[in-house]
Amino acid sequence: MSLMSTNVVTKNDSSIKERWPGAELKLTLLATWPDRSTQPAVQAHVSLLPPLPPPPIRCEFRGAPRANALAKSSSWVTSRSPLESLMRSGSPKINEFLLVGDSGSVPEGSQTNFYAVMNGVLHTAGEGVLAGTVRRLLLE
Repeated sequence: MSLMSTNVVTKNDSSIKERWPGAELKLTLLATWPDRSTQPAVQAHVSLLPPLPPPPIRCEFRGAPRANALAKSSSWVTSRSPLESLMRSGSPKINEFLLVGDSGSVPEGSQTNFYAVMNGVLHTAGEGVLAGTVRRLLLE
């Protein structure tokens, strides 16, 4: 049994190209199902990526990492909502909150992976973070 049967919009879809020509977009998929006896409901949301902020980028250490780093869950969106409100209202504006683990490590940001280069060596969390596409490419 297939979990999804839906039409997939591709990057060549003319309606996307016409509406947002040359823009970078964010695609969010949300799959939910109450139990194994029902088909999942899959919803897609497409939005423009915000423009990159001008340097310097301002970060603040605040908050704890996600409880389940194996998936981007809708509960994480709710959990980080107060941080996003602080980002929008801060003066000066904060671009990212770096989340601090129990041991004092910085495994990730509220919306980014975290990397540090020290003495020419790249450092990033080995586990306990979402293994995203950009992170995988950087580590290869």
